[in-house]
Amino acid sequence: MLESVVSLLALGAMGLAAFGLGRPIARRLGVPAEDALEVAVWSATIGAIAFGLALGLLGLVGAIWRPVVGIGTLAAAFWGAGQIVWERLSADRAARKPREIEFAWPGGGAGAGQGPPRWLARLVWALAGAACLGSLAGALAPPTSGEALAHHLELAKRFLAAGGFVDLPYHDGATGPLLVEMGYLWGLALEGPVAAQLVHWAWGTLFALATVVLARPILGKGWAWLAGGLVVLTPGVNHQMTAALDVAALAALATLALAAWWRATVGREDRRWFALAGLTGGAALGVTPVAVLFVLSTGAAWIGAAVRRHAPRRTLLEGAAIAMAVAVATAGPWYARAAWRGENPLPPTWDRMADVAADVTPVQGTAPAPPSARALLELPAAPWQVTMRPERFGGRADQLGVVYLAALPGLAFARRLRGLGMLLAVAGAYVLAWYLLARDVRSLLPIAGCLAVGVAWVAMESRRMAAAPRRMAAAVGVAILSVSAVVAMAHTREQWAVAAGVEPREQYLARREPSFAAASVTNLMAQGHWRLLSQDGRAFYFEPPVVCEPVFRRVAGYDRAVREPSDLSRVLRRAGFTHLVLVERLDGGAGFDPTFTQLAEADPTVREIAAFRAASSGLAARRYRLLQLGDVR
Repeated sequence: MLESVVSLLALGAMGLAAFGLGRPIARRLGVPAEDALEVAVWSATIGAIAFGLALGLLGLVGAIWRPVVGIGTLAAAFWGAGQIVWERLSADRAARKPREIEFAWPGGGAGAGQGPPRWLARLVWALAGAACLGSLAGALAPPTSGEALAHHLELAKRFLAAGGFVDLPYHDGATGPLLVEMGYLWGLALEGPVAAQLVHWAWGTLFALATVVLARPILGKGWAWLAGGLVVLTPGVNHQMTAALDVAALAALATLALAAWWRATVGREDRRWFALAGLTGGAALGVTPVAVLFVLSTGAAWIGAAVRRHAPRRTLLEGAAIAMAVAVATAGPWYARAAWRGENPLPPTWDRMADVAADVTPVQGTAPAPPSARALLELPAAPWQVTMRPERFGGRADQLGVVYLAALPGLAFARRLRGLGMLLAVAGAYVLAWYLLARDVRSLLPIAGCLAVGVAWVAMESRRMAAAPRRMAAAVGVAILSVSAVVAMAHTREQWAVAAGVEPREQYLARREPSFAAASVTNLMAQGHWRLLSQDGRAFYFEPPVVCEPVFRRVAGYDRAVREPSDLSRVLRRAGFTHLVLVERLDGGAGFDPTFTQLAEADPTVREIAAFRAASSGLAARRYRLLQLGDVR
């Protein structure tokens, strides 16, 4: 239990530090001080972006040291706490009370203050709280996600150990945008892998609150909070919050960028909202290039706004220039670093990462094939296919869920609502771009906030229905959300014991993470000069440097230089490797590419020094073998 408390305290210190650094910037950019939620969300987000960029700058100059990170965090956290106390003491109660956003019902009717029924609001947030608690239990367990261990956390670990950015030519994505990895490096420097994993859980929570910020000017306070609860109950969002990935961070930043853009264009508020849109949009591009889908969809909505004159065209043009300039300044350093090194800044496709994370390591990672003409004709059926058959698009764990498919068709019978059309236009353009370019179901999660606003509006309009159908619709909606909450809790049932401190973290990893046993033995045997070439991409728990063999083979083509069996040791020794890690699935299913195993077993100079069987409750049982390369000159 003490370990979990320490991890949560580290996350709290990071949150306070982000708020302390971001609050002055948010104040300068004109975030309303009267709304406590907006102040907290915008300040924490801006501060997190600033810390990520600062750590990136330290990485460029080779000054990422634990004392520097720790002292900087403590100073910013104390400053953040002082900011909170100062604002509470200096502002009077009227100024500190969250302002009530006016909401006029279309066609007349009730005015501001018309919120959801009390029982509905309490039920949705009770279910959302249960789902959030379940994801917190998953995040408090030591990391076991294959993608996190092979990519996100591994990069953060390597940069922290080296004290800055180092050349990793055989690691996919090492020269791409690394804003979210800087957050994980921050957590590793303060406490360890659990604190790093909690960073992504915090991004998921921020995504829900960003949806509230997006929805409040459109729906009013009460229904906006309901929309935020729907985001937490989205199965894919809840699943992402349990692991150190990047989708929740992308979704939170994209939603806030859209909220700022809405305030500047539809709401016609201060032009400084364009700068906030550019800042968060650029940060989304600094998380992953997949954010270009959001940029394209928002650009399409901007063109529509210019054509329909939702705002003066001069204002739209100036705002686009401001947003673009700030976005380039925010995201540009990550891509400029890659260009300066002459490398491709784009990471491997999420399909390839998923293969590394699972039991299958492909010989060649390829992007999804472009949609055929027949597939384009099937585009209208995409919502049904993504909801009912998500395994065709990446898996059920990251799906949007049934509630959106069930409720959004009700928009056809709802009255028009000012500002909602733009959100739905962005979501529609995003789905089209996703279908043409990505077609990975978790790439759809950034539009969950827009869709949740639409669902909340349908729920508001359902109060105009007759009593019987309204109650039936409410019962179906409650049943769907209840199932989502139960699934979220059940998904992390194996993590509750370790999160509560009942089960030691090492014991949990021994039964849950197949690479942990191999890494523990290897770490005990390893000497300072060891360098491993492994079939398994899960390298985080290994202390010696590890290179993923499929990536090394794809980039270096070492297998073409092996003409005789004994050539393998000579070729790999010249490349700097000393040991090999072979992995074999024991259930007889499709496993790792056998090329590496065949080459290693054929070399008579390669000697096996350890072997262990790893059983995992999440993956098929594996057999790990540690081999030493022959000392061939």
